[in-house]
Amino acid sequence: GKLDLLVVLDFRMSTTCLSSDIVLPTATWYDKDDLNTSDMHPFIHPLSAAVQPWWQSWSDWEIYK
Repeated sequence: GKLDLLVVLDFRMSTTCLSSDIVLPTATWYDKDDLNTSDMHPFIHPLSAAVQPWWQSWSDWEIYK
């Protein structure tokens, strides 16, 4: 079937964003506290924000809430 609405969360204007109806700007890795995982390592990497998010960008978690 056909999508009625496509909403994209991204920190850059990708080709998916260009095809979407709504783009919600997310914070980059440097703008948010987060946890990063890898299939190649059996541990997680805690990340701390180095700068404040630009403009009206939010972390993915803030958008999902």
